[in-house]
Amino acid sequence: YFAQSHYSYIVNLKNVTDFNKNEITLSFNSKKTTVPISRSFYASFKKAFYEYMGGTIWFQIYAMLWFS
Repeated sequence: YFAQSHYSYIVNLKNVTDFNKNEITLSFNSKKTTVPISRSFYASFKKAFYEYMGGTIWFQIYAMLWFS
């Protein structure tokens, strides 16, 4: 599953380890990197990530606490 985070970036959601309103942290093969997330893509990225994670109530509570 992929989601667009910025005009120039498409992100594989399975590699997302953290995100906030400014950037997304990705981890792949023990390497971490960050990519920007634009204001115009933040809401759709957040929705896609929740749906990818299953949209469960416990995850939404977790995300509200850590990703806001």
